[in-house]
Amino acid sequence: MNDGTENNNTVNDGTENNGGPNVPFADNIVDELVPGDLDWRHLVTTYPLGAITVASCAGFFLGRHHGTTLLTAVSAFMAKEMSRNILTVLDGDLPDASDS
Repeated sequence: MNDGTENNNTVNDGTENNGGPNVPFADNIVDELVPGDLDWRHLVTTYPLGAITVASCAGFFLGRHHGTTLLTAVSAFMAKEMSRNILTVLDGDLPDASDS
């Protein structure tokens, strides 16, 4: 039903934002953090400098108070993603040590 309000979980191309492979990782995080009735995509496109300022300040204070924890978490995430991507590129076919 379309009552003139925009669905918060709708991406600009009209597809549902259900965490699928075509939805950016940052969109999923922001959708979890902000209230459901807040249309953050509209606010960011309307006030881009304000959005950058708020994100910069939030990142600064978060990094200042929880920097080592965040760095550890980001490093673990990146290592896991790199391992997954390398295995995808290699298609899981790793040479055995006895083949040399």
